[in-house]
Amino acid sequence: AASVAVDAAPVPASPKSVCMLKGYAFGIKTPLDMKQLVEMEAHIRAQNFDHYVWDGDVYSSDSFTVLVKRLLETDMGKKKFTAYRQKPNRDFLDSFEVKARQQQHITVLATKAPDYKTHGEAALAHVLESDKKAKISIYFAGGGDCVLGEYESMCANKDAVGRVECFVWDVRRINKGVLQKSVLRDKLDKEEKKSEGEKPAEGETESAASSVAGKEGVLGVGVLTRGPMVAKSL
Repeated sequence: AASVAVDAAPVPASPKSVCMLKGYAFGIKTPLDMKQLVEMEAHIRAQNFDHYVWDGDVYSSDSFTVLVKRLLETDMGKKKFTAYRQKPNRDFLDSFEVKARQQQHITVLATKAPDYKTHGEAALAHVLESDKKAKISIYFAGGGDCVLGEYESMCANKDAVGRVECFVWDVRRINKGVLQKSVLRDKLDKEEKKSEGEKPAEGETESAASSVAGKEGVLGVGVLTRGPMVAKSL
């Protein structure tokens, strides 16, 4: 199992609510999908989280890390920020234009994981262990196979049941000229249709509701509730 080693950065008091940010690392470019990031940011800020966490991705203007940068710009020094890296370094913070004197406000932890999927799983496990009383909300801005794998591992994690809620936003990306739907969102849409007895069309990649901005998914005690949709047992 991947271990988590803490570097020398100070760790603030344990928070009451944690927001983990995940999603596409590149390719979020269409006006609709960029608009969804803006709506995600508004939804996140409305929750007034104490602690923001991401998997240590570098900043890119076409990535979910747009959310991280905006939150750092307004809340650094006021809220707790933690970035998980596979290796213990801080060079990636330069991409967020975080000045050296401000970096003390960001805790950087190293998972020493062998791959990115295991890295994401180790980060969540560490958050669950470190903040045992905190409510944990995970915001997905799209995401490919790696994000889907992390989500499925989380659903199988007994420590996450009853403590974690997931907000799965229908953010897409452009990859090699092709507009790609979120693999995680696509899976959830198809499973919901199946549970309702509606058979997805052959080769379907886009749900009828996919154009609705900000549809949410919530992981509760063994149940996945997706906005106004039918609850689904995990």
